[in-house]
Amino acid sequence: GWGELGYQAQLGQLRLHAGAPTTAFLPRLSISLTDPEIRASLETLGCGVGDVLAAQGEWSSAEEETQRPLVLEALRAIAERSRAELLDQRGPLSQLDPRLAGGLDRAAGQVKDAIEKVAKKAERVHANQSGRGRRHERRANHALSPRGIPQERALGPLPFVAKFGFEWIGALAEELDPFSLEHIHCALGESPEA
Repeated sequence: GWGELGYQAQLGQLRLHAGAPTTAFLPRLSISLTDPEIRASLETLGCGVGDVLAAQGEWSSAEEETQRPLVLEALRAIAERSRAELLDQRGPLSQLDPRLAGGLDRAAGQVKDAIEKVAKKAERVHANQSGRGRRHERRANHALSPRGIPQERALGPLPFVAKFGFEWIGALAEELDPFSLEHIHCALGESPEA
């Protein structure tokens, strides 16, 4: 991934000093796989794969967004405020001992993450209590960006191999440009009849 490429870029001078060979690195291919049910949900919602990926698995239709409980946004605001307020104390804390600042940074991040975790759980509860459109949103979000991370990092191809067999892997490999930097959407199976 891009993060790993960043690590490799930082090792250039170390490789030279150690006499290690310079190796070319490429970013891994980024692919989202969809089946007919996922595509049907996307069509019902009027959105595409890119919309769900851009929202990192939290895509929501605009019309239902207005019906969200206020507590969901309030929790996210509290998370941001708490982090900011803790980080505001970095300077005074550093005056006591500069080594304490790193611990404060970690604590601020952990506080924010803990509050956001509660907010995400509350959103799921709200989504489960909402109508049919929410079911499609949950399916699309979970399939394309489970836990807010790309599908390929959380699910991999196994559910699709179980459903569609192995043949599609060879066909996909023949069509792929191994140096492509674009995200690829691979639609497996035939779409259900309307």
